[in-house]
Amino acid sequence: QIGVFKKQKNVDKTAEDKAPGLPTKPSAELFTGVSHFTPKEGIVSFPSSRTSEQTHPLTDLIRKMVQTVQKTSQFGFGPNSEMVVDISTLFHALGAIRGVKFARDEYNSTIRAKDMDKDLIESKRYGFVEMATSIGMPLPQDSFLVDIEGLDDLIQHIETINRDELERGRSISKDGYYDFDSIHSLFAPGSYVIAKHAGGGGVDCFCQVVWHRYTQGKTIFGKPMKYFQLCCRFIIPVGGGKSTFAEVVEGIEMFEGRRSLSDSWHG
Repeated sequence: QIGVFKKQKNVDKTAEDKAPGLPTKPSAELFTGVSHFTPKEGIVSFPSSRTSEQTHPLTDLIRKMVQTVQKTSQFGFGPNSEMVVDISTLFHALGAIRGVKFARDEYNSTIRAKDMDKDLIESKRYGFVEMATSIGMPLPQDSFLVDIEGLDDLIQHIETINRDELERGRSISKDGYYDFDSIHSLFAPGSYVIAKHAGGGGVDCFCQVVWHRYTQGKTIFGKPMKYFQLCCRFIIPVGGGKSTFAEVVEGIEMFEGRRSLSDSWHG
């Protein structure tokens, strides 16, 4: 058991397992000409979110994600008023950024879907709609796909730059262990876990990971502290033979050393 969550074995491969292999090294050609962000040494710059010519929802999204990861974040600004974020902070927010991609794909799965219940459509769209509303992003008509331009490229860039750390996490889990810095590799958005006593009801629930992130702060004594936050959703009845998604967020405090995954399987 990891926090109140138990990793589910052999139910479904995680998004990381399904995804093709990451590039072996950062490739500038992958991002040449991308106007939604500009990779630089150790940082990524994002254009001003509101200009006379266009808007940049990705900038608004990353600002929100980074401030959540580290509430005391101070953004740098380049000569053209672009927002500058260091790659380490983006890595800590990677699970949340992937969660936006998951929410987008859930929303788009309802477009032109045949025989999908109206309540299910609303539930699948809720995550992306909530996120878009929070950053002031307009949504298209119901029959159109949604997207945040540059989102997939940014995720690929963060994964590529942090390839060694991501591989380390996967390697540790294959050996049957995990540590605080590799928890993220166990809970890819879209994968499944068992939530212990979800919602305080005393019942174990089969849940789907929505997002995760590392947050940073200080204790009341001024000691630096990190937390891993995991958001999962599960289905609850709402009466009249209908059901909807509910979400629960669990925080795991930083710990030292490695722990055995076998304890989680039987926890």
